[in-house]
Amino acid sequence: MLSKWRKATEFLREILKLHEDSNEAWYLLGLAYRKSRLYDQAKYAIQKALSKSPDYKDAANELRIIQTLQSEKINDRFNVYNRMTTSDARHNENSPNFNILCIDGGGIRGLMPAVWLAEIERRTNRSSASMFHMMTGTSTGAIIAAGLSTPDCDDVSKPRYRAADIVKLYVADSGEVFKKPLGAFYNIRRYLSQEAKYIDDSRQKLFGKYFDHTLLSQVLSELVIPTVKNDKQLTHLFNRYDCRNNHAKDYQLQDILMCTTTAPTYFQPYKMDDCQYIDGGVQMNNPVMAAYDEAIRYGQSKDNLFILSLGTGDYVPNPLHPNASRHLLFYAMNTQSVLNIIFDGPQYNMDAHMLSVLDKKKY
Repeated sequence: MLSKWRKATEFLREILKLHEDSNEAWYLLGLAYRKSRLYDQAKYAIQKALSKSPDYKDAANELRIIQTLQSEKINDRFNVYNRMTTSDARHNENSPNFNILCIDGGGIRGLMPAVWLAEIERRTNRSSASMFHMMTGTSTGAIIAAGLSTPDCDDVSKPRYRAADIVKLYVADSGEVFKKPLGAFYNIRRYLSQEAKYIDDSRQKLFGKYFDHTLLSQVLSELVIPTVKNDKQLTHLFNRYDCRNNHAKDYQLQDILMCTTTAPTYFQPYKMDDCQYIDGGVQMNNPVMAAYDEAIRYGQSKDNLFILSLGTGDYVPNPLHPNASRHLLFYAMNTQSVLNIIFDGPQYNMDAHMLSVLDKKKY
């Protein structure tokens, strides 16, 4: 995407050499600079557009966006979140609505839905656990959903973490997840043995630190987390609804998260109860259909469902070579691109299907 905006700025600068008075060219140049995160250049270009045409509404709006991006730093926003308090009043039991939060998988890109949820909590002055009757997430999305529904140690009626705390987890601790084994000749040994790229120890310690033996039955909202048993073709769902009546299914959150975040080639399958589990994103990176089906199974009416589904970004092919030939050598040389297509493609189908099932105002 950035290369596309760079090409746009080069083209527009050439246009302005010939048409220096074009307010539209200056406006589009400012937009391209802003998309490239070059805010000083963007501001200059927009001001040039406004000097040519002071009533240019699009340019005036763009200037406000640029000034906001320049003035608001992430540390300033963290300070706002640190001062923020949220209400933990439970859902209105008389309301027929059943609110569901769904979060896709996507590794470190889980930072994006975490930031969105932090902003939703700030603007509503409500905790996520008080707004959503059900939360579901796959892989990195499961970390967020579990974190937002984990009860506080001192008052189990309140959530232990705000969405802003989950943002800090990604910023401060995500590097702990991806630790390689020590020792000489690791890359050679991994190539020959096909062992996983990263070790489990750091990930286990991180989940233990944040979730501290919390059981699935203890969370504050209905919780649904997809994972894959390596001997089954159907996605396995860990959920609070069933484990309250079947203690054999009442696992610790830290173990469930180990199961759903075990991405193939990155980590070894996680063994629990004589079964091996791998990342839920292999079959269900977007868990919205699982959430919908579970809500119906719990006795909720389709007409009463409201689903907020948060993704973790899109795979963007190389904009300079969008029609590159997909021959065998291409797939061999672009393994990561192929994996992105495999993981991202099915979730778009899920999204399109849910739009046909629910009204746009409900999804």
